[in-house]
Amino acid sequence: MVHLHPTPTPRRLQQAFRPLTTPEYDVTLQTRGPRPKGGAVSHAQDSIRQAMQLAQSGQIVEAISSLRSILTTHGNDATVHHSLGFLQFQTGALEQAMFHFDKARQLDSRNPDFQSDYGTALNISGHFHDATAAFRRAVALDAKSFPGQLGLSSSLYGSGEYEAAVETARIASTLAPNRAEPRLNLSLALAKSGRTAEAVQSLREALAVIPGHPMLLNQLAINLIDRPEATPQDIFQAHQQLGQTLSANFGGGIRSFNNDPSPDRPLNIGYVSSDLKEGPTASFLGPVLAAHDRGNFRTFCYSVTTNPDATTERLKSLAWNWKDVLRLSDGPLAQLIISDRIDVLIDLSGHFPGGRIGAFVSRAAPVQVSWFGYPASTGLKSIGYRLADSATDPEGAESLHTEKLIRLDNCFICFQPSAHAPDVAARTDRKAITFASFNAVRHWSEQTIETWSAILRGLPGSRLILSGDALSDEATARRFADAFSGFGLGPDRVELRPAGSETDRLAAYGEVDIALDTFPYSGFHSVCEALDMGVPVITLTGPAHAGRTGTSILRTIGLESLAAATTGDYIRIASDLARDPARLNSMRTGQRARLRNAPLCNAPAFTRQLESAYREMWRSWGSNLLYT
Repeated sequence: MVHLHPTPTPRRLQQAFRPLTTPEYDVTLQTRGPRPKGGAVSHAQDSIRQAMQLAQSGQIVEAISSLRSILTTHGNDATVHHSLGFLQFQTGALEQAMFHFDKARQLDSRNPDFQSDYGTALNISGHFHDATAAFRRAVALDAKSFPGQLGLSSSLYGSGEYEAAVETARIASTLAPNRAEPRLNLSLALAKSGRTAEAVQSLREALAVIPGHPMLLNQLAINLIDRPEATPQDIFQAHQQLGQTLSANFGGGIRSFNNDPSPDRPLNIGYVSSDLKEGPTASFLGPVLAAHDRGNFRTFCYSVTTNPDATTERLKSLAWNWKDVLRLSDGPLAQLIISDRIDVLIDLSGHFPGGRIGAFVSRAAPVQVSWFGYPASTGLKSIGYRLADSATDPEGAESLHTEKLIRLDNCFICFQPSAHAPDVAARTDRKAITFASFNAVRHWSEQTIETWSAILRGLPGSRLILSGDALSDEATARRFADAFSGFGLGPDRVELRPAGSETDRLAAYGEVDIALDTFPYSGFHSVCEALDMGVPVITLTGPAHAGRTGTSILRTIGLESLAAATTGDYIRIASDLARDPARLNSMRTGQRARLRNAPLCNAPAFTRQLESAYREMWRSWGSNLLYT
């Protein structure tokens, strides 16, 4: 992750939305409050100042020790506790930081800054509801508290209250119109709740005020991928501008390496991901890790994963070397990768929140590659290659990439079905067809909703089940219900469900006859899951990679007839299939075997091909020793 201020300054804790355990901005703080009266408190204030000067000079351990000694005589001094909490926060000791911030706010309950800083520590620790309470106390004390309103927008987002987060971020933006953080929070909350058009508009307005800001450019590039009106060239130009800005601000491009360039020696392969737990990344990376030839390809996983789980442990057991790097910023992460002598480094997150694209900007390995974790060019010349296939990126797609495209045979991914997948449920004789989409809410474009509605209106009695992460927010769910109501479809036809666990999601396919893919941003993990559960998927082939992943998967298993070229085709294919129960029954009983016996699930063959690609990239570097 790109850190915008590499040298901390003694300002206040600033809260941004990106994964809260890796703050986007420097965590800084300013102690406020009335000037103390009396000799003893003045002495404490002088001691605090001296301790903070120690911290600024790099002696943070000594500074913490100094403040702890002050507590022995000033145990009820809120400012001492606050300052100690700040330094503990800087070292990553969040539990201790929270203790002292909590003590400070109790001792001086009228200080909105103390409430905000306690809220920030809670927020970064993942205690979103408690953080919200603390930030609400801060803004109750001072409605114009920028840290309070900014932090509140973040904690509301973290607790899934997206519509409320939008409104609070707007307030924070009016308090500090020239600051990027509230505008970022606003765009993230809008996008998460499916309002990507508004997110794009808000980002363009923000860039008019704060031109060239890297994180505003980042969010604009991401959100354009979801917009039907954005052309592939629009999306590429946004990523080019982002890549040029990141490279100019944070360096990168050419670096000398001491890696042995021998073409056929064993290679160190590094995978960097923020999602090494249950979910899409594990389904696609797990089978590759298991199938890698350990004699010739030593795999290093650099995990930036929050809330690791049992899947994390399984992936860890498959890697040759595993490093938890959540607490490392981009610079130290790049240095660690260099010290590990990684030869080929693969990014699995791109510009998405939680990713560590900054380490790639600064060039951490001789060969750098973008793979399935990001659906567009990164725009970075420091990343030399992008893995794709002929369906996701057909001939001519080179003009939309700063990377060199490497097209793999069949499909650009290898899928491993869930070990917890239940048996495929038999289709029961039902009077009406049930459609479903379990893609993220942010991908439900206005055009998608209109097309889904047209399908339902043409099939009396048919139903649509929609499940998404943002639907736990009542205001978001109500807005989508209103959108379908505008097409004459009430809750008896469209059921909105909050996203559940993997077990719940897979079991829900037993209720579904046909899955409907989103566009212009297609699914690929959701497409694979539905197909494995015996549910056919209708997709719309888009003009660029993000809208063509569903088509690639369907082609790989011989179901390209379910990939539409236009929205009219999409409606026709879905409607015709809904009226063909014999074909639906055949798909239900035979589709899982078709999928699992296809090249899509042949991990050994796919991994040999992937290793050959890595080897060719390495040989190319060894013959030139650089790429630009």
